[in-house]
Amino acid sequence: MSEQIAPLFTQILMICDEEGLIGRNMFAIDGCKIKSNASKEWSGTFEELERKQVKLEKASKRILSRHQSQDDMPEDEVAHDLKQKEKLDKSAAKIADYLATKKEKLGSKGKPRLFTSNNFHYDEEQNACRCPAGKTLWEQSKKIEYNSKSYVRFTGHLKDCRTCPLQNQCMRNPPKSVGRQVQFSLGSNANKLSFTDKMWIKIDSPIGRRQYSKRLGTIEPVFGNITVNKGMNKFTLRGQEKVNAQWQMYCLVHNIEKLRNSLH
Repeated sequence: MSEQIAPLFTQILMICDEEGLIGRNMFAIDGCKIKSNASKEWSGTFEELERKQVKLEKASKRILSRHQSQDDMPEDEVAHDLKQKEKLDKSAAKIADYLATKKEKLGSKGKPRLFTSNNFHYDEEQNACRCPAGKTLWEQSKKIEYNSKSYVRFTGHLKDCRTCPLQNQCMRNPPKSVGRQVQFSLGSNANKLSFTDKMWIKIDSPIGRRQYSKRLGTIEPVFGNITVNKGMNKFTLRGQEKVNAQWQMYCLVHNIEKLRNSLH
């Protein structure tokens, strides 16, 4: 679907540009929260799903035990319980099949915490660096300029990193061609402002506040039209590619509406 919508979206956007609907005076970037097509019932870690599977199996066994102890139950109750048991067994089997065929995806909480530059010992006067395992790193770059600040970079010797007992805590993957790299901010950065700091100062200025206030009237009406007037308050598809295509489709409709209003 995205293969058909993406070029059409671009075509409509180009027509809007030809009609002068893109002013090029101000571009505003913002975001809004839209519900996804996901079920909390089937979300969670492998451990949580295993507990849910056990719970479903126990509920199914309780129904069976109740039937065995009460042979004189009415037929309608028996039919209802059997239907409920079938539903529980089906859900438990679905979880079991998922756990057996899928690998657990570790989120930010499940990933082991890797060593940061704070775990390395850097002597700025001696221009030397040691890793948590006590090995000396070599200076790869004396001065790296990034975001208006200067850094020095050290790299671990490949032979040390390959045999290091702390490798799992230091590197995401076993080293192949280069050892662990780490960089430190130089002392001369104390009086330098980053691009982020400069932007905060710019926005907080009288001119910046006036420009920033225009964002509300530029981008918010778009979100309001799409989510309220067009009813796009929840994604009905799953997967990033399909969700992006669905969002592009609604943006396409929004642009067609603006194009129609400009021509009439």
